[in-house]
Amino acid sequence: MESTPTKVRASASRGHGVRARSAPQRLCIIPSVLLLVFSLAVSTTTRPAPLDDGKAALDRGDFDKALNILRPLAEAGDADAQEQLFRMYVEGKGVPESRERGFDWLQKAASQGRAEDQYMVGVMYRTGTGVPKDEAMAASWFLKAADQGNADAQDNLGALYRYGAGVPKDFGLGFKWTLKAAKQNDARAQLNLSRLYYLGEGVQNDLVQSYAWLSMAIANASNHDPDVGPTAIRIRDGLTPSLSQEQLSQARKLLTEWSSSRH
Repeated sequence: MESTPTKVRASASRGHGVRARSAPQRLCIIPSVLLLVFSLAVSTTTRPAPLDDGKAALDRGDFDKALNILRPLAEAGDADAQEQLFRMYVEGKGVPESRERGFDWLQKAASQGRAEDQYMVGVMYRTGTGVPKDEAMAASWFLKAADQGNADAQDNLGALYRYGAGVPKDFGLGFKWTLKAAKQNDARAQLNLSRLYYLGEGVQNDLVQSYAWLSMAIANASNHDPDVGPTAIRIRDGLTPSLSQEQLSQARKLLTEWSSSRH
């Protein structure tokens, strides 16, 4: 089943067995996730701006130059530069490794309304990385990012509501936020949503919807969450005998309609 709001994946429960990620489950991968979340695309302009010079220096391992360029920009309020200093401190590149100082710079960037940074601040509060663990603060930052459409934040916020971690327990809100993420083709959220439909948690029990969302998760699974595809296939295979041919036809019709609506 779905994990409690810690770095735990759940075992099967009530016959469904969805190993879905709760709020921190997608998150507890600092610092390795940083290279993915904050990949540094170097500008190809003929006269690069100072920020791009700093990023380029960081990419080629010239950390002293990167720090000399990025720190003044970050201190002047440049959110991109603040994000790069976050990376440098968390990964210990050119500066003593310090998740605390990295958190400080990330929070400065997030305070400027950047959804991905807000999500990552929530990660750090939820996991107690660079800052004392605080589920209420994690939920607060997830909400900021979720309101801007960040699918990771939406799915994790949904899990916090289902478990009452940092927020009052509310299955309806848990379903609402996971549905929002699933509708963005987030495979992990779709896997989680199939579980909610199976259990009738925050929504009426519906095996057709559960099967359909499992199929969506399989179709959208990627290397970002390598366990999603195999897990969804296993669960769907186990669910199939419980559905009539009419129900399977209904589920496939839903899939066709959703696919058509995205083209």
